[in-house]
Amino acid sequence: MAKRDGCTTRCSAGGSGGIGFPLLLLSVLLAASALQGMRCVSMRGGLRIEKQRARIAATKKTIRGDIVVRNAALEVENSHLTLELPYDEAHSIRILGRSEVRVSKSRIESQPYQFYVECRSLPSGSPKVVSREAEWLNHAGIRLYGSSIFAAEGGEVAELQMHDRSQAYVRKAYVYPVFFPGSGPFHLAGLRLGDSVCLDVVGPSGWRFRADSCAITGYHVDIPEGCTLQIVDSEGIGISLHSTGHEPRVTYLSSLTSEVPRSFGFSAFGASVEVVQSQIATLNIYVVGSDTVVVRDCVVNEAQTDGSAVLSLIGGQCYYDLVQARDASTLLLEEVQPMRWPDNSGGSVLAMDHARVIFRRCGVGGLTLTAMGSARIELIECSGVDSLRIRQVGNGRIRIAPPL
Repeated sequence: MAKRDGCTTRCSAGGSGGIGFPLLLLSVLLAASALQGMRCVSMRGGLRIEKQRARIAATKKTIRGDIVVRNAALEVENSHLTLELPYDEAHSIRILGRSEVRVSKSRIESQPYQFYVECRSLPSGSPKVVSREAEWLNHAGIRLYGSSIFAAEGGEVAELQMHDRSQAYVRKAYVYPVFFPGSGPFHLAGLRLGDSVCLDVVGPSGWRFRADSCAITGYHVDIPEGCTLQIVDSEGIGISLHSTGHEPRVTYLSSLTSEVPRSFGFSAFGASVEVVQSQIATLNIYVVGSDTVVVRDCVVNEAQTDGSAVLSLIGGQCYYDLVQARDASTLLLEEVQPMRWPDNSGGSVLAMDHARVIFRRCGVGGLTLTAMGSARIELIECSGVDSLRIRQVGNGRIRIAPPL
């Protein structure tokens, strides 16, 4: 059930427990090994901190690799860390086991592609992250697994994923919450967008997300096989659908997204969704195995194919956020127009291994296309090709037929 009381919305789907505002006052006692003065440092091979305490202060670092904190303590203060990536999700920040990380008045980002942050419990314990007036930029999610704890006050958190029994408390920050309910029933109601949103959402597995006076421009729900999702009186909802890899026939999905609230229902990939006077704003679609899926007239955010899967996006629009084809899969885009992010970026498309991506009569202006391994990307009668950014790595090839 959901209820609104003042600025608070509580959406409960089982589970209990949580964290409180005192977590924002966690003191991470770290030995000082600070680099004094705002210095620029370039690091190859990444950064690994294990069973020790470390501090990075007043430093500007470019890191070409992963940052791994395992059963350790790290403090980042008044610093700017940039992960340099050759393609989306090539590198990450992994905070593992009984680790404590504190980030204050700092910026952590990646260029030119997206990294991700993974917080995961180990037998030694669970990680805790405290973020104060920090910016986490250009990432594909801060992903909380196990009994991880994340607390933030101020700054920009962006995508924050709730899994397992994780706990998150965010106050006066920008955040984009992503809920992973797992199989079984999950009910959401009364989710609103705005600059000062308060809510408390509890997931079936015990995760809990709390926001106090936060800027929220959207929500997202990942819908696995076996999930029964009901969304009531909510706006700005994105959904993720995953093929099972053994679909008996072609799956057709049409007009799932809209600009206004409406009521409808659908079933796909062993999951069922009921939408009651709510807005589904965007769709993420992931197709695996030998499945074939056709998506018509939707606003798509992410689209990924693996194995020998075939995914066709026909009509509609796409943000091109983590659009990737791997293995021997095929991704076809026909008459799809690009959506622009607030920073006017055009997004990117990656083809790897022996995958094939085909654009037919699409708007592609501003996109970054990368073909790696033996992958192929073809553009047929597309507009905006003059502003494409193209990368061909290894035997990857990109072919542009005459534009419209």
